Amino acid sequence: MNVSELFQIVGEQYPVLTKYPFWVVAILAIAAIIIIMISEVAKKAAVDIYDKSKEVLKATNISREPASPPIEIEPTKPLQLTFALSQRNPNFTGREDILAELRAALTSGLVAGWKQVLTGLGGTGKSQIAVEYAYRHKEEYKFIWWLQSEEPAALASNYAGLAKELYLPEKSCADQTAIIVAVKRWLGDNSNWLLIFDNAKSSDDIEQYFPREGTGHIIITSRNPNWGHLAGVLPIQVFKRSESVDFLIKRTKKGNQESADKLADALGDLPLALEQAGAYIEETATSFADYLKLFLEQRSKILKRGKSTAYPETIATTWDISFQAIKKDFPEAIDLLKLFAFLAPDNIPRSL
Repeated sequence: MNVSELFQIVGEQYPVLTKYPFWVVAILAIAAIIIIMISEVAKKAAVDIYDKSKEVLKATNISREPASPPIEIEPTKPLQLTFALSQRNPNFTGREDILAELRAALTSGLVAGWKQVLTGLGGTGKSQIAVEYAYRHKEEYKFIWWLQSEEPAALASNYAGLAKELYLPEKSCADQTAIIVAVKRWLGDNSNWLLIFDNAKSSDDIEQYFPREGTGHIIITSRNPNWGHLAGVLPIQVFKRSESVDFLIKRTKKGNQESADKLADALGDLPLALEQAGAYIEETATSFADYLKLFLEQRSKILKRGKSTAYPETIATTWDISFQAIKKDFPEAIDLLKLFAFLAPDNIPRSL
């Protein structure tokens, strides 16, 4: 095909070009060919660059996809878990000095400062102080985990339950020991958590659950005072008298301070005894004076049975008063209470 024939064919396809001289059409054709060649070269160069980029990325193990941000537990929303914190006590009174001392000790930066033990006689309110501390400082922790520590088997199961809540790969492992190791490792690698071991008997029972480094905080409540080799120790005493009076008035909504003072004196300012008395007074609409009279009469009977080594006789007396009232109004409930006490003192499902 010669040039004239090519020009004729182009003229048939594009009639508008026949209006221009042959040399103009030739120049336009040459320009079009050059543009096409340039675009082909550019396309090939782009493909080469892309292929080279893939090789570099593969060699350096860098993904072209942006990394997913790590999943974190929202710091301002502690996990509310099966065995976690109990409800905050609306009648919590006083203890400001202890709470301040506990916070200062945990954040002191000392070697064992991140572990603190609240020790004292049964009924002095150790657990209530731990609960109140957790609620007051919940914004400062990613999660708070409450561990009933009386029974080793229950403690191990409770601790291992953290794996599920933290979405650890080992959460479904059949070996509980492996799960506990994974939880312990996670605690050591992360910060801003709070573990509360409630009613621990000795360091031998719970030390195995502590991470090596203090990346979080641990609070222990125990009647055993021998923890100095492992953690800081804060002895918990009974209420100050002013705290006892304030608590009774707050708990019962009764305003007779003089009678409240006399009752607090008889109860030895012991928080659990005061709570037992307050609950009875509220339930039966009894006055402070009438309850004091009932308490003094009942205590003499309690003391004849022998003094308890776990709790003072003030608690035994207040419990006995409540038991006698239940026995009188609902005698069948006593057997049910004994059954519940035999099975376990904590976490009895309401469905039972």
